This record gives sequence, C-alpha cells and structure tokens, in this order.
Amino acid sequence: GEQTNQLSFYDQEGYYDAIYESKVVSLETDIIQQGTLTFTCPKPFRYVNEITIPDTSVNSSGVNIDVATNYRVEPVLTFRLNSSASSLTITVGDHMLTLSESLAGGATVVVDTSKAEVRVGNVVKVLELSGEFPVFYSGENNISTNVSTTLTGNYTEIYV
Repeated sequence: GEQTNQLSFYDQEGYYDAIYESKVVSLETDIIQQGTLTFTCPKPFRYVNEITIPDTSVNSSGVNIDVATNYRVEPVLTFRLNSSASSLTITVGDHMLTLSESLAGGATVVVDTSKAEVRVGNVVKVLELSGEFPVFYSGENNISTNVSTTLTGNYTEIYV
C-alpha cells in the first residue's frame, strides 16, 4: 500500500492516517497560496492518545480498565506470571485467548492484538494458541487471567 502520514487539524485533538492525493491552487501571490489539498484516509479513524496501563495485578477475579473511545481498540498487553502454570488464559469481555504451553514463574507473555501475535520471551507462538485476541470497547473492560499475573500494556484511543 501507499505510505500514510499523520494528518491533523487545529480544531481536533489527534490525527488521521492519510495519503496525500493532490493539490489545486486557485490563487497565488508572492506571499500567499490558496487552494485545495486532497487526502484519502484508508481507515476512517482519528487516533488520539497513547494510553499506558501501569503495573496491575490480574488474576481470576479480574480488573477493570476504563477506555474512553467510541470504537474498539486493539491493545498490546504484557503479562508476567507470578508462578509457573500449565497454560495462560486471558479473558477480556467476550474474548478469551488461551496459550496452551507450560510457563515458568516470571515468564513474560506479550499479546499484540493489532498484529494477532503472542510472544513468550522473543518466541512467537502460533500452534499453541486458541480463541480470540482481546479488544477493548468504550467504558469498563474486565481483564482476568486463570493464574496470578502482573499486567502492563498500552493502547491508542480511536474515534470514528
């Protein structure tokens, strides 16, 4: 695809991913140029703030993450296991993702929904996965795990 650039407007917070298409100049003097610029936005989203989820304890009781957006967001979540486990199941709302692999205490599991990728350490896991990658929606999103973990992560607020 074509290279996108960040297009922002003075009266809106955030930016759009846009592809520059054309420029039509209707008036030109020594000090001013007036005209029309045309951009195409492949995705109709306004990206606003990059939100960081600080160290948070997560287990089967779950924890709520409040998301201020009007569209679904695809987080990057990092779980550090507090003890060894035969598997890790992550539940966010209706989405459940299971990594069927023995994991040592202290193991780090990174779930990147936008890339549909799970890493344990630096190793990508594919065959060991089942379920759906977690997404956040506007409002409170409950995250739980089948074992005791420490969660950090981030996501970008997206608006339509």
